[in-house]
Amino acid sequence: MLKSKTLWVLVGWSLLMLFNHYYVPAFILSFDLLVLWLTLIIISTWQIINLFLERKTISKLRLQKVFLFSVLFVLTFWGSADKVIERADWSIFFKKRQEIVEQIKANQLKPNVSWNGVYCQLPFSFPIISNGGNGILIEYRPKGSVTVTFFIFCNYFEAPSTQFVYTNDAGDMKLIDEKIKKDPSKNWRIKTFWYRTEGEL
Repeated sequence: MLKSKTLWVLVGWSLLMLFNHYYVPAFILSFDLLVLWLTLIIISTWQIINLFLERKTISKLRLQKVFLFSVLFVLTFWGSADKVIERADWSIFFKKRQEIVEQIKANQLKPNVSWNGVYCQLPFSFPIISNGGNGILIEYRPKGSVTVTFFIFCNYFEAPSTQFVYTNDAGDMKLIDEKIKKDPSKNWRIKTFWYRTEGEL
């Protein structure tokens, strides 16, 4: 059984990961994660040193702390937490995204800002369907087809965006299939008309 302080560390880390994923701007996130990595590696190292010093009378609590902080460091450093959040986000909000796509097809939602011809600011702030302020991209294609982009991570500087993309356009599907062939670890088909991609088409 986890001690209360150890449990609060786990809860706090989980909430921080969720906050980072949905709310922290990309240009701040790198610094945020660097501080978190350094903090976790210092604490993990300190716990391992104490484990060695207490090797003759090792407590369960010490083992829990070593395990917990080491695992949290690995999950943070390799981005495993973001991958879990991304998959959960897709499953939880798929129906909502599908509803938005249907509203676009019915012309109930359209690009609605003056500074960009394809950007649509969704009329709600929660739940977060597209990172970076709940804005999506609506790109109309020939013969009534459409491509809709929901952001997972909004790009900054040289870092590419990642996104969930709905498209029923043959041209865009072909472009995405080419991306999947080039790098299937970052681009893949989720289900009919739905994809997860990195970077621009």
